[in-house]
Amino acid sequence: MRYWWVNHKKTFEEEVGGGYLWSPKVEKGGRISEFYNNMTRATPGDLVFSFAHTRIQKVGFVSSRAVSKAQPAELRKDNTSWDTDGWLLPIDWLEMDLSFSPKDHFSVIRGMLPEKYSPISTKNGNGNQKAYFSEISRELVDYVLDNENLDFDDIDAGNGVSNARPIVEDTDARAKVLREIEARRGQRNFREKLLQAYSRKCAITGTELEDVLEAAHIKPYSQEGSNITSNGILLRSDWHTLFDLGLCTINSKGRLEISSKLKTREYRKYRNKKVYVPKSASDTPGEKELKYHRNYVFQT
Repeated sequence: MRYWWVNHKKTFEEEVGGGYLWSPKVEKGGRISEFYNNMTRATPGDLVFSFAHTRIQKVGFVSSRAVSKAQPAELRKDNTSWDTDGWLLPIDWLEMDLSFSPKDHFSVIRGMLPEKYSPISTKNGNGNQKAYFSEISRELVDYVLDNENLDFDDIDAGNGVSNARPIVEDTDARAKVLREIEARRGQRNFREKLLQAYSRKCAITGTELEDVLEAAHIKPYSQEGSNITSNGILLRSDWHTLFDLGLCTINSKGRLEISSKLKTREYRKYRNKKVYVPKSASDTPGEKELKYHRNYVFQT
């Protein structure tokens, strides 16, 4: 699990309301940005803090990998100078509101900020104009939550509800938090079901190291794809990224197709390889979902 901080600037309402984050792929002029590249490094279950108007106001969890997506229409009115080719990262934002001011706590959190690619200035705590999506430490996460009278176990998608400490005193508010935890936990359950269905092996490479195996949605979750096993495939993390980016797909004969845009020999050697499918017909990738991926995600 990794931890992230997003600086929304003018896009807070649209991105939180829409359940996503969006960034260009490169800076103006074509320069590479680590803050934008980080969008492709976030994985389901990662925690995200939302910073806007001088405060951390929201917390959420990554629900699926970033996908290549044109800039959402609701962002264009205020950001006409941006490149419209970008990354869209689906986020499950919690309904709870935070009000943490980094500036007020700067003397304490300064040492918790990353030396490079910090979301705010490590000199004075002011905003970092170029920073959009930054990785942060668990230490900083715990400090922010503690100051908001929250415990990490209360909101962590991976912990059992029975282990959560009753930091939220209001019964209705706490019930709402716990319902959100259960919803996010569906992604973790989705992975476990795929691990069982695919005999804990990558469907393409046969890799058995569970730490690098991920639950890939065939029809993206952001496009109303479901968490049922027939809409999933168990892939090694790098193949998951390639699949989400449309650089590989599965044809109607159950064989791997590689995009012409993917030039690396290491991956192209898998072209036309028969993809492993579960023994149970109910767990086998659905043809409807695979057709969607071929038609709308795959880059020929």
